[in-house]
Amino acid sequence: MNIWLWASLGLVVALVPCGWVLCRAEVMDGVVALQAATGISALALLLIAQGLERPSFYDISLAMVLLGFPSTILFAHFFERWL
Repeated sequence: MNIWLWASLGLVVALVPCGWVLCRAEVMDGVVALQAATGISALALLLIAQGLERPSFYDISLAMVLLGFPSTILFAHFFERWL
């Protein structure tokens, strides 16, 4: 394992508090935690791509970043109906 993979492991561990907030907190706090989890997981995927020296994996993290915000807004829009 190199330093890139250790850093990605640290980011994956940072997803645990986001998951806890998603399950336990209010709706708006959950939306913020979902957006934070999207950013953290995109950075973790970017570090994994660098650590494994696979430039083709960069596309996955780029797609996740580009689709993260609209999917969070869409989730909030549909979740608003049940409140």
